[in-house]
Amino acid sequence: MRAVAEGLDEIGLLANAGKLMIPGERRFPITQVQDAHEAKDKRLIQGKVVSDLDEFKPAVHEPVQ
Repeated sequence: MRAVAEGLDEIGLLANAGKLMIPGERRFPITQVQDAHEAKDKRLIQGKVVSDLDEFKPAVHEPVQ
């Protein structure tokens, strides 16, 4: 278990130093979720696809009386 703990410590140090990067990360607004899926399915993107929720506005419903 000691080797695991040492490895996690090293990963933490690298992450805090900004030396760990996600390869090929690409952000799509939530309004383009279909484009994100197509790009991933066609292997146009290596790495992670992120859906950005900044444009998401949930519907507001009035309470039922």
